[in-house]
Amino acid sequence: VFIPDTDIYIDDGVTMVPMRFIFEKMGAQVSWNGDSRTVTAVKDDKTISFAIGSDVISVSDGLYEETVNSERDIVISNDRTMIPLRLIAQLFGYDVEWSEEGQYISIV
Repeated sequence: VFIPDTDIYIDDGVTMVPMRFIFEKMGAQVSWNGDSRTVTAVKDDKTISFAIGSDVISVSDGLYEETVNSERDIVISNDRTMIPLRLIAQLFGYDVEWSEEGQYISIV
């Protein structure tokens, strides 16, 4: 999938991608709370939420809630919330594969 209008970037080996675009491609509903600068994404029975500038992500499946530390802080870059791709994909149950030959990432 081509990501329009925002460049992904690699921060010390961690691929950072625009949050809303990736979440919506995964089928999640995304909401933003400007007062607390918190993002919440819901897909099926899983809810993921985090604050901008933090590396702590809250994950709930309706029965259990846990916190997960991200490899990088979630930041805003060029007016887009950037998140670590592998961690977010895995939290929603996807695997992430890197093709060295083709120089691309697959989410399966």
